[in-house]
Amino acid sequence: MSQSEWRTIQKAKPQFEGHAQPKVPVWGYENENDPAVMVRKIDAAADHGIDAFIFDWYYYDREASGKAAASSDIWDGSKYLYSALEKGFLGATNNARLKFSVMWCNHDLGSIAKGAVRPETFEQMTDYLIENYFKHPSYWKIDGSP
Repeated sequence: MSQSEWRTIQKAKPQFEGHAQPKVPVWGYENENDPAVMVRKIDAAADHGIDAFIFDWYYYDREASGKAAASSDIWDGSKYLYSALEKGFLGATNNARLKFSVMWCNHDLGSIAKGAVRPETFEQMTDYLIENYFKHPSYWKIDGSP
């Protein structure tokens, strides 16, 4: 499994009496960057009445970002934790069964990157969103708009 937010969850420790940690997913820890894994999740969701996935989506100032995690699966200097969407969901052969959207998470990433972005970065980010997600036939739209 490549690096992901699961590493943090796997290392969780109980913080008080009765605090059951770490939590383990029913299907175990799976690499959501893998389209085959996402096919299973999409099928399970769609078969049980879920009609959309909302992905947390991070985008930072590349120039203002410090050195981040070693894996390019989670960090390219601007986008962070993007592979479950771009490789997993968009690579899944059944992604037409669900709509998807992104929720821009513009909070700080510790000391690695600041959530506030420069206007130029915001424009790059929105261009990226439009080109790579909003035009996808499975992007969740209301009255024809993302």
